[in-house]
Amino acid sequence: MNRSRDDVWLNDPILRRFSDLDNVEFKPMFGGVSVYQQRGKDKVCLVFTGGTASSGKRTNISPEWRGLLVVTEVKHHAALLKTFPDLQPNSVIKKWLQLSDEHEAFERTLNGVYELARRQSELLGVVQTPKKRSSKKKPPAAKMGNPKEKITR
Repeated sequence: MNRSRDDVWLNDPILRRFSDLDNVEFKPMFGGVSVYQQRGKDKVCLVFTGGTASSGKRTNISPEWRGLLVVTEVKHHAALLKTFPDLQPNSVIKKWLQLSDEHEAFERTLNGVYELARRQSELLGVVQTPKKRSSKKKPPAAKMGNPKEKITR
């Protein structure tokens, strides 16, 4: 994370918790910050936070981006909800699970999700896919001729 750009994120409990993982990187996304972990050749997005009460960002964001957002696939929801029953599907990105930082189970859930990340559990994270370049080819530039040639009429 670019600390000089937005020092207020240093107070975020989610980012502080994940900061000691091996091969972890913080990236801005949707006005918040995502936590990525390198797993072999893959870069995996683990969690996202749009802000928490202690990050200082809490009042600037809508509820669907507040607290802990667990980045996962729908096929893993049942297993994650069995372990962390207080998580709820995010109202915008349905495959993500969310828990408000005001919920009584926030710290316990955050620590449990951290442990999954530490063990590199397949239940947590979505592999980042490289951005595809546009397949549209530019039309060939019009030939202007050799600028050194004299124009004769």
